[in-house]
Amino acid sequence: MIESVTLTQKPAVRPLGRPDLTLHELDGEALIYDPTSAGTHRLNPTALFIWRKCDGTRDAAVIAEELAEVYDVPPDAALEHVEQMLHEFAKNNLVMTADGPSH
Repeated sequence: MIESVTLTQKPAVRPLGRPDLTLHELDGEALIYDPTSAGTHRLNPTALFIWRKCDGTRDAAVIAEELAEVYDVPPDAALEHVEQMLHEFAKNNLVMTADGPSH
């Protein structure tokens, strides 16, 4: 007899850009200034696209679907890129979740 196993999944993280950051856009790219660390972070056009989607309502999969559609890239490549960028955002303390900082 084979027993079924139910896996408990964590809810998908829905990143939210920190509201105290300042975004300056120029020619499709952007600079984010973090007043807490006095650091500046440069975003290329795809990173800026992902950043704009960090509104607390979308998880990585949804952002990747939107990225794949707009930039006409394969869904798996889009998801990989989104996950990398969200990791970088979290590592640099630029995003948070409903529970606070995302790092």
